[in-house]
Amino acid sequence: MKNKLKICIIIMVISINNAMAITEHDNMPKIRFDELSYDFGIVKEGVKLYHSFLFENTGNDTLKIYARSSCSCVKSYASDNINYPGKVSFINVELNTKGKSGHFKNDILIRTNDPKNNLVILSVSATINGTIELEPEKIWVGEVTRNENIEREILVRILGKNDITIKSIEAPYGINTEIKPIHYYPMGKEIPIKLLLNVGADLGNFNKTINLITNENKQKELKYLIYGKVIDDYSVYPPSILFKDVKPDSSYSRNIVIKQNTKKRNKIKNITTKYNFIQTKINSDKDLAKNIITVNLKIQNMETDLLDTLFVNFDNKKVPELKIPLTIMVKK
Repeated sequence: MKNKLKICIIIMVISINNAMAITEHDNMPKIRFDELSYDFGIVKEGVKLYHSFLFENTGNDTLKIYARSSCSCVKSYASDNINYPGKVSFINVELNTKGKSGHFKNDILIRTNDPKNNLVILSVSATINGTIELEPEKIWVGEVTRNENIEREILVRILGKNDITIKSIEAPYGINTEIKPIHYYPMGKEIPIKLLLNVGADLGNFNKTINLITNENKQKELKYLIYGKVIDDYSVYPPSILFKDVKPDSSYSRNIVIKQNTKKRNKIKNITTKYNFIQTKINSDKDLAKNIITVNLKIQNMETDLLDTLFVNFDNKKVPELKIPLTIMVKK
């Protein structure tokens, strides 16, 4: 009897809690927007643009909101900060395009007391007419070998109907440019610029800048960055060979990898050394990009350490030989 009474009490407590939770859930504000973003399309620079985002409190309690923009060029405010259930209001937005160019987007943060939507993000965007965009914004050519020639293209996109054009291009030594015919499209026009770059012979990172000179007052000079890294024609790993703790009447083996970084690759003709107890074997890929050199060492009587060099020769006589240091350390 007592157990039945306990079970009844527990069921009653659970039912009361659920009822309270449902009631509490029902007595909450709820915000609903008709749209979360708006695009003004192509506009002139300097104009002020206006838009209103409609929202409604579909909950059963008072909705409180606060609007804030992430940019001083965008003003936003709610027509009513306190909204009773069923009330329809607006978030009014003013966008000032003065000094802006290209595609512009800004977010408006809406803080509310709706427990399920305490932060709503609205956004407005526009494409400012009469401005210039570059695609890509810069060029990374990657890792290239000495004196390699590289072709790339820049697309100069001019928005809107206007007479803006590229008057001239200032380029440093090693870069040749060519302005190609203009392409017209609904939002404006595009001017392709062909680049031919010779990276030079200096190893390491490089940065080159070209200047695009226009007839537009606010964007008279556009600086464009081209960068990359010049590496050697061949990479050797490891860069040297070490035989450590060598004992008499013993055999040893080491592998090194010679990677050819150039597009035109050369076959390894032979590998020479001073000593006949050092033997080498060449195993190359079909495209000659990766060459594995196995160095075999057959020691008989050696009492002191020895320094030597492997000379790697290619079938192309114009390619200088590679010199790989080799060290043999005898175990004392």
